Amino acid sequence: MNTLIRSSILFALVSATASAQRSDACEPNITLEQAIAAMGPDIRVQPVFSPEGLRGWRLYWSGARERLDSGGIKVGSLMTHVCGVVARDVQASGHSVNCGAIESCQIEVTFQIDGSERRVLLKRATVTATS
Repeated sequence: MNTLIRSSILFALVSATASAQRSDACEPNITLEQAIAAMGPDIRVQPVFSPEGLRGWRLYWSGARERLDSGGIKVGSLMTHVCGVVARDVQASGHSVNCGAIESCQIEVTFQIDGSERRVLLKRATVTATS
């Protein structure tokens, strides 16, 4: 038991040291609200449920959203993952996830579009789509 606790503390210290030595100043933990804000202002979010729990969030906005449109994301698209974490797990974690494995200062969100997944990397004011 003590070994487990010491290992956990050591891992936390090593992780904190590695984070402190990173050249960027981005916090690896982000909230759902920060991920949505990275897409642009005034985005409304509607949760979508299935029998298994939260399936994702439908996103709505008015006016042109060049950043989202360029990634093929349309009004009413279903966002299912944040940084590779499925929606119900994002909800269970208090809407906070770790994006540390993703390139500096970027947030990866996944949308379900026409039966397929579309990953979008968000970095402050830019959006890059990947398939």
